[in-house]
Amino acid sequence: MRTFILTAAVLIMSTATFAQDKATPAPTTPPVSMKTADDITDAQRKLSGELKNTLGLNEQLIRAAKTRASELKPEDAEKFVKTVESLTAIQTGLNEQLDLVNKATPGTSKEIFTKAMDVNTASSEQLAGFKKELMPEGK
Repeated sequence: MRTFILTAAVLIMSTATFAQDKATPAPTTPPVSMKTADDITDAQRKLSGELKNTLGLNEQLIRAAKTRASELKPEDAEKFVKTVESLTAIQTGLNEQLDLVNKATPGTSKEIFTKAMDVNTASSEQLAGFKKELMPEGK
């Protein structure tokens, strides 16, 4: 009788172990929310870098405008003073977008990133015009 019970117990345990071997392995991919968080972080880094590049060009143009203004008579320098004011306004807008991008959450990221890309594109176009004026090619 004892042998029969032990045999039955071993048989039951081995079937449970055998069934576990055929089970599908646990997925190794991260959960969907984790992928989304990683995607958002990657997008934040990329967009942040683009905004910082635009800010860098803006700072160069501000320095160039200030230098040009200091080289001229006060009445002639007024044009460059206004250029510095315009560039400072662009810089403020870019910094605001950079702060928003860095604080974006999964719920707000789409709207924030879209607006930041639009602001960056518009700012880059404006800066291209200022660059032609302040840093002509060949000089």
